[in-house]
This record gives sequence, C-alpha cells and structure tokens, in this order.
Amino acid sequence: MRPRGTKRLFRFTSRTAGEIHGDIADEMAFHLEMRIETLRREGLGEAEARAQASREFGDASAHDAVCGPIDERAEQRSRWRRLADECVQDLRLGTRLLLRSPGFAAAAICTLGLSIGANTAIYSLLDAVLLRPVPLPEPERLALIWETRPDGGTNSASGGAFLDWRTHQTQFEAIVLTSPVAQNLSGRGVTEQLTGMEVSHEFLQVLGVPAVIGRGFLPQEDRPGGPTDVVMITEDFWRTRLGGDGAILGQRLVLDDVPRTVIGVLPRGAWIFPTDTFFVPAVLTPGTPRAARSPHWAAVFGRLSPRGTFAAADAELKAIKKRLDTDYPTFKRAWSVRAQPVTEALGVVTRTPMLLLLGAVSLLLLIACANVANLVLARGRQREQEMATRAALGAGGARLARQLLTESVVLALLGGGFGMVLAAGGVRGLRSVAAGSLPIALTPQLNLRVLAASAAVTFVTGLLFGLVPAMRARRPELSLAINNGGRRTTAAGQHRTQAMLVVAQVALTMVLVAAAGLLLRSLANTTHVDPGFDAERVLAFDVALPKASYDAPEKRVGFATRMVERLRALPGIEQAGSGQAIPFSGGGSGEYFQRPGTGGDEGLTLGRMDFVSAGYLEALGARVRAGRVISSDDTVGSGARVAVISETTARRFFPTGDAVGQVLRIQAAEWRIVGVVADIVDRKLDGERKPFCWVPYVFNSGRMSFAVRTTGEPLSLVGSVRRELAAIDPGVALANPRSLDVTRAGSLTQRKVVLGLVSAFAAAALLLACVGIYGVMAYGVATRRREIGIRLALGAVPMAVVRQVLAGGVSQLALGLVLGTLGAVAAARLLASELYGVNASDPTVLAVTALTIAAAAMGACLIPAWRATRYDPLESLRVE
Repeated sequence: MRPRGTKRLFRFTSRTAGEIHGDIADEMAFHLEMRIETLRREGLGEAEARAQASREFGDASAHDAVCGPIDERAEQRSRWRRLADECVQDLRLGTRLLLRSPGFAAAAICTLGLSIGANTAIYSLLDAVLLRPVPLPEPERLALIWETRPDGGTNSASGGAFLDWRTHQTQFEAIVLTSPVAQNLSGRGVTEQLTGMEVSHEFLQVLGVPAVIGRGFLPQEDRPGGPTDVVMITEDFWRTRLGGDGAILGQRLVLDDVPRTVIGVLPRGAWIFPTDTFFVPAVLTPGTPRAARSPHWAAVFGRLSPRGTFAAADAELKAIKKRLDTDYPTFKRAWSVRAQPVTEALGVVTRTPMLLLLGAVSLLLLIACANVANLVLARGRQREQEMATRAALGAGGARLARQLLTESVVLALLGGGFGMVLAAGGVRGLRSVAAGSLPIALTPQLNLRVLAASAAVTFVTGLLFGLVPAMRARRPELSLAINNGGRRTTAAGQHRTQAMLVVAQVALTMVLVAAAGLLLRSLANTTHVDPGFDAERVLAFDVALPKASYDAPEKRVGFATRMVERLRALPGIEQAGSGQAIPFSGGGSGEYFQRPGTGGDEGLTLGRMDFVSAGYLEALGARVRAGRVISSDDTVGSGARVAVISETTARRFFPTGDAVGQVLRIQAAEWRIVGVVADIVDRKLDGERKPFCWVPYVFNSGRMSFAVRTTGEPLSLVGSVRRELAAIDPGVALANPRSLDVTRAGSLTQRKVVLGLVSAFAAAALLLACVGIYGVMAYGVATRRREIGIRLALGAVPMAVVRQVLAGGVSQLALGLVLGTLGAVAAARLLASELYGVNASDPTVLAVTALTIAAAAMGACLIPAWRATRYDPLESLRVE
C-alpha cells in the first residue's frame, strides 16, 4: 500500500485552504496508519491496535484547528516570497533584454520621457494653481467674502458691510478687510513708490501665521484716533531693501510724508500678491465714505472657526444683510453676500487654461502609449519563438503576461526617470512664465505630491502600453512559432491591433493639433482687435499723492494741472493728460448707468467711469465719433457735469438717435453728453466692451495716472518726466512707466503661454504619430520582404508595390482623421471660453489640421514604401 502522504511530494507549492486542510488530514491519516502497523507488530489485534492508536492521537479535528491556521500562514508567506522571487527574475530578465535592444529601449524611453516629463511639469503648475494657491496653514478654512449684485455677479465690499459682518458673524475666527494702496517711500535716498495693502488688525490672525520678527496690528491701531502710524513690511523687502537689519523694529519709514514705526515683518510667501511690500492699518472713520455701505473698495477674507462651515457662514452673512437691509442704500436692497473658499476663488482665475493644458498633456501621453505599444508589439513578434518555448516548457499564460507587463513597467520607470530630468527644466521655465502671466504668487515645484502623481502615472503608463502585448502573450501560437523555426510572419490579429493603435494615434493627434490651431487663430484675432485708440508712441505712468500733503481735492487737481502743463512743455511731447483708468490697467470706478425718466432698477446697467483732465483722450489718440472730448473749460472750478461716452454706451442707451446733448444718469447724478468716442479697451483686448464714460477729474481726483503722446520712443522721455515731477514735489515718485504698445502686447501673455505650450505638445504629438506610422509601415514591409522580392522577381512594377504598401497606411490615416475630426469638434466646445472670434468647429482650422497631419503621415509612409522598391529580389530570397 502506497502511503497517502507521499502525494504531497508531487503537489505544486501553491495550495488553497481546502488543499491545506486536506493535506493535514492525509498527514494525520498516514501517521495513524503507521502507529496501527507498529501496534500490530507488537501483538495487538487489528481492532485493539486501531482503538489504541485513535486514543493516542486524539480528536483529528482538534489537530486540524491548530495546524490549519499555521499552515495557511506559512503558505501565504511562501506565496508572497515566490511572487517576489518571480518579480525579481522578471526584472532581471527584462533589464537584460532591454540592454540587448538598445535602439528599441532608447526610442521607447525618449518617447515616454517626453510625455511623462511634460505631464509632470504641468502637474506642478496645476498643483500650484488649483491645489495650493495659498501657502498658509489650513488654507481650506480661508474664505473670500463678496457682496453680490442682483444679477449674481460678485462685487468688492464696502467698509460699512465689513463692519456689519465683523460685528454680527459667529462662524469665523476673524475676518479682515484689505485694499491695495500705493505710497511714496522717502528719506532713504531717491523717493520711490511702493505698493502695499491697507488691512484691519485681524490680518495675521486670518492668515494664520506669526510675524518673522515683531508682531501684527493691535485692535486700537486701526481705530479712528488710535496709534495708526505703524507699518508691517514683508520679509523680502526687509532682506533685499533694508539689508535684513535685525534692529528694524521701532525704526521709522516715511510713507506718504507720514513717519511710520515698523512693528513686524511678514513671512515670505504669506501673502498671495508678490508685489506688495508693506501693510498699514485700514482706518474706517464713522461718517466717511470709507465706513459707509457704499462705495465698494475692499476685499474681505475670513478664517473659519474649527466648527464653522462655508455653508453655515454663507447663510449667516446673507441673514445679516437681510436683517440690516433698511440701513443700506436703496439700490443695494436686492444685493446679497457670498462666502467662497479662497482656493476656489483664486483657482477660477486660471482653472480653464490649466485644465486645457492638462487635457493636452494627457492626449500626448496617450499618443506616446500607443506609440510604445506598437514598438513593443513589433518587438514581441521577434520573441514569439521565446514565448512559445517557455509555454511549451510549462509557463502559463498569466506568467508570460506578467513577464511582459514587468518589462513594460521597467521601460516606463526608465522613461519616467528621464522624464523627471526633463520636468525639472520644464518646471523652472513654467515658474518664470507663471510669474508674468498669473495675477497671484505661484511657485510650481516638484514636491512630493507632484512626484507621487507622476510616479502613479508612470506606473499606469507601463501597464497601459504593455497591456495589449501582455494579453497576446497569454495565447502564444505554439505550432506557428515552432514550425516556422523563427520565420517572422505577422498574424492578422497583430496587424489589426497595430492598425488600431495607429488610428488612435492619428485621431488623438488630430484633436490636439486642432486645439492648437483654434488657439492660434483666436490669438491672431485678438491681436487684430481695435483697442479704440492709437497705442503707438504713448507713455503712461502712475503717481500716488500723499494724503497728508494733498488732503483737499483742490490740491490734487492743482497738482495734476501743473504736471500736465509741464509735460506739454517738454520737447518731444505732443499731448498729455491725467486719468484713472489707463488702458490695459483697469482702474476707474464701477457705476450703474441709467437713462433719466426710468425708476427703480429699470434699465440699470453696470459700467465704468473714469475721471480725466483735458488732453487725456487726445493723448491716448481716442477716435471721436461725435461731438467733442473733455476740454479745459470743463475742468475749471467746480466744472460742469459733462461726459464723453463710448460707442457701446451710445448704442445701449440711445440706439435710435444722436447721444450728444442727451442726459445719462451715472453715479446717482445726471451728466450731459458732449461727445462719443470709439470703445477704448479697459483691461483685455478680448474682454467684453461694457458701458464706459469719461468725466472731468474735478469730480474725483483720487488715484492718478498720466498718458503722454510722444514724437519718438516713449520710454526715452522717462528721465525728463521724472525731473519735472521732482520739480513739482520731490516727495512724489514716478511709478510703472510703460509704453502702451508694449503693454498691449503684454496683455496677451496668458494666451501666448497657453498657445505655446499646447502647440509644443501638438508638435510632439505629430512627431510621435509620424514615428509610430513609420515604425508600423517599416515593420510591415520588413515582414513582407520575401513576398515583395518574389513579386519584383516576377516583374512587378515598383510603383505598384508602392501603391500596395501605401494602401494600408492611407486607410488607417483616413479612418484616424475621420475619428479625430469628430473628437476635435467635441473637444473644441470645451475651449469655447478660451476662444475669441473663432467658431469651435471652424472648418478652416479642421481642414488645415487634417491636411497637415495627412502630409506628415504620408511622408512617414512613403519612406518604407520607397525602400520596398529598392529590394534586390535575389537577395531577399537568399535571406529567406
């Protein structure tokens, strides 16, 4: 009798739980039989020996309960060890095979490195823009609080609304009022203008950071009559401009003729606007416009309490507004409030272009995967003999598939490593680009989150392009591979797979190149937009008048008048004027426009208002459509309430008649229209032209900028202008001198950056697609070398061979272009917000894109086809 336990010697090492318990039962039965046999030799009968052995061994189920878990754990450990050993073997084998095929490895690694590096660089930008735009503790608790108009649009806050919220809210630890301010720094050499912020005393509490040295503002330091002559400075300003003086606390900085005591230094990166260098208390004096519930001039931030939620905070602020409605101006009775996460609010600024870039690099990655999958398939054809031999020796389909997947992952990891090198340079480039094209301080970097995302993408990429070859390896064609003795004959299934991958590459490339074409045409349209004035030879600059020295409107108007007169007297200057809303810079005042005779909210339209001197519109080169511009008579004394309006304003309010001489209600006052000029761009060339009007600056001489029309290069006159300014008041600095034609080009920076990146990805995709098509065609020709040689030997015309070779490529190209066109039309609708003057399904762009891809692809097809005609028939047959 063969012992039952001996069959364990022939088991595979991997056992199921049932097999483990079966083996334990077999083991116990074996030892029980051995004991019975021993007792029988000692003289006991069969029944007595069996009973005695059973008593000695005890309950078999108890042994199973003890031994079973032990064996299961041992089996599990053995299974993991075996898997680890096999993976190590696969890694070693895969590495050796890649070293044996350096050309294949280099092509695949470069392809993957390009796509993974591009993805990683864009991930770093997305991380900076959408995930961590605010590098502060617990940024998810930071809120931006808006007043909202009846149409749902957000509006900056008034001082009075902030005081209401601060008094009655309970959901925030604190809220802070902020407003940009420009002041002149004097007493430290040349007077210069600095940009900073007015903030309430809760500033550091809301940011959630301590000062580097010193402290933040105290409650009494932003109260009327309190010790408000204090200032905080940024760490960058302290280190670069003040030498990092450790004794800076208590020193005085003269800002706008007011000596202010330095009380603290704000940590680097704690504030989102990098140009701000100082912070002063925002004082809301009761009875002044700054403390009223209108006008609107401030941004309000809040930090939620640990138990607060955005929903609860938003509901509470809305209830506060509703409860105090009777205290608000009549036109604000229908207004409300909105509390929004800061990360969401800042992300809105750049979310669409960032998602566009993400989509572009994702398409590039898919194209690279298809390309490498084709390379792996072609290489796998050469390894069919190896796969068949391994299968014949007992390797299962899953084992073969895992081997190929492991090799693919190794290839992806090498490509990912090369991609990290490329990404490091790409991130440095994006950092400099983002600094000039985004309105907030962003620092793309390869942090752990970005690297983890890139590593995950790398791993998934390896699985993705290795999946098709691995699935084919599960079913090796043993007889075909062995009987052919390694002769390469491509199965129809592989031809179809490679053809599908080529079609996918062409289709995805079509989508990406079409997107780049739409963006290019959109940029071209934007570049040719009429700004409404002649931007050539116009110099613009800003000044900030100290409130302490220019505390009355008459003094500010007098300064502007003297400055304009001096500018006009300078050689090389044709005209000059002052205003508040220099084109491409924003500014001015947002006001409601309404025709007289209408009541309540009827016909209210939100527009912008600029307060200008005589000569300002002439200096810009504004084109007068009717009437006249602001004259010196309008700016003398109290001035008359006259206005010059834009063409859009005239069409909106006076569509059937001449606007000149009509009256328009703006800023709750009636203004007589004396002229109409072409629409002048406000901030962006591609922005919507809203109602705009220009009125004499005697009615509001707050913020002040100047426009100067020159006869030569505008920036060459900056020195002369600065000397004239110093002659009027050496305590006032000239700031931000700029040529408006350069500013006009700079206003398109973000569009140019997005277009440049998408175009680069599209060019890379086109190159990869052509390489992929060339590789498939070249491999197809190589596998048909014997057939082509026979046909040429039998007298086939070379052109007929070329046509036959091209036939397969052309059909794949045509199908890819059809699918790509459909995909491009669908994807273009997602670009609608980034397009200007271009239809999302523009036929010209689609046609040019298709022709470009077709030409490039046909070039890739022609090379293998031409090489096929160069075969020597006898040499081909001899090789086979």
